[in-house]
Order: sequence, then C-alpha cells, then structure tokens
Amino acid sequence: MYSNKMDLKHLFGKKLKAIRSGRSLTQEKFAEIIGVDPGFIGMLEIGQKAPSFKTLEKIHQNLNISYYEMFDFEQTHTKNSFIAELIRELDGADEKSLKYLVAVNRELIKFLKNK
Repeated sequence: MYSNKMDLKHLFGKKLKAIRSGRSLTQEKFAEIIGVDPGFIGMLEIGQKAPSFKTLEKIHQNLNISYYEMFDFEQTHTKNSFIAELIRELDGADEKSLKYLVAVNRELIKFLKNK
C-alpha cells in the first residue's frame, strides 16, 4: 500500500510529476497536451488539487499511460513495466528510426552483458 504520511492527492502529484519529468515535458507543454491550465498542473503536482475523471482520461489517452501506472505508488518496476515503457517511447517512431534504435539497443545489450 501507500505511505500513511501522504494523502492520495500528494502521492498522485508526486507520481504525475515523475511521469511528466520522465517524458521531458514542461508543466506548460504537459498542460497544453491535456488541455488544462499550466497552473493547474502545478497544483496537482504539489497535492493542492485532485484531477477530475475527465483529466485522468486525458492523461491516459494523450500520454499513453495506464490508469494502473498513474496510481501505482509502490515504485516497484518489473521487467514487464520496463518493456511497456520502452514500447510507449518507441510507438511514434518512424521505421528508419526504429531500425537504428534496434541496432543500437542490440549493441548496448552486448556491451552490458560483457561488463
């Protein structure tokens, strides 16, 4: 379960900030993507406001993130969660970029196995 020291709004805010930062999005760009005011993103991230179901749906749809992942406060990552994250990141890439990324990934895995 989640920590008793933080309420759900604060936990969600921390998670939202981590998701946004992990995608290299500013609060302004993130707000634009989901169609809300940038100040609202700041208030969500510090736990002053809670998102509506409509806002959660926009985050889910526009960032291609599961509802489970938005509310997974355990901070545990499994092999499958990392694979899912990679797939989300690669989803919009063109074929030429994907071919290059596969080759780079293959070499990186070889390098890491030999360390």
